[in-house]
Amino acid sequence: DPQKILTLNLRLLQTGGIWWRDMKGNPVKVTLFRCYQKTVLLIYICFNITSYLYAILADESFAEFSECLMVCIAQFLHGTKLIPFLFHREKMTKITINLEKNFYVHGNNLNDEEKSIIKNAMYLAKTTTFIYFGTVCTATFIMILTPPTLALTSRQVNSTIQIGYNLLIWKAWFPVDPTVYPYNILTYLFQVSSTLSEGCFIIGSFNAFYYVLIIYTISQFHLLSSSLRNAKKNVRDQIKDSTDNKGTSAAVVRRTAEDTKIQHTVSERRSEDDALYLTKEEGLKVSSYMTECIKYHQHILE
Repeated sequence: DPQKILTLNLRLLQTGGIWWRDMKGNPVKVTLFRCYQKTVLLIYICFNITSYLYAILADESFAEFSECLMVCIAQFLHGTKLIPFLFHREKMTKITINLEKNFYVHGNNLNDEEKSIIKNAMYLAKTTTFIYFGTVCTATFIMILTPPTLALTSRQVNSTIQIGYNLLIWKAWFPVDPTVYPYNILTYLFQVSSTLSEGCFIIGSFNAFYYVLIIYTISQFHLLSSSLRNAKKNVRDQIKDSTDNKGTSAAVVRRTAEDTKIQHTVSERRSEDDALYLTKEEGLKVSSYMTECIKYHQHILE
């Protein structure tokens, strides 16, 4: 169902606490989600702050500092992608709803070509979501299981050998010593939760969501192209359906000699798509049909 094309991506965003499109219904449910969303964002913000502070306060060589700097730049770029969800929720909601409705160019009756376009778009979108989200989640778990950085100074090595050392996932500043029990466990759990939150649901879910929006928007123009390319045939089908519904009254079956001659010519040539063989009525309907198609898709561009 084209009305459910974004279900998978919206569920990922909602599971990650980033965005819930329909903030209506049970007040308790809405309140709980808002608390959950604030918790996720707080963890994400704290994760960024600790990375920034480490880059500013750590006394490291240029090579070591560049590693922290790259992490900070990446965090900043990911943070900018959150802006539409946090500050333009109404616009995002409108875009997604219009995108779903816009698959029905001329009502709920879709021809075979339009169905094929929509199915291909939905398959590509789901495949992209699974591959991208799965890849990001896999990379996140690998970073957690095999931390790429060691947040220990040479002065601390001897003491940590005796009490056990903690490998932090990212170099980060903490107001406590992350190598001393129980702070080593707390800091590690904090980094695990923040890395999962960001890697899987902030980076994975909203990047996949943006990719899917691009895929479905492009498919809108495939539908528009199909509608314009088959305008004459679609209009004739509509006229035929309208004629069948109204019955064979005298007003419906009455045609001029010129129209009859044109229809015979079209039948003989077997070229219903030839623009030279349109009746005056069909020509006006085709023009109206094409105008409707373009207007219907115009707000996607806007």
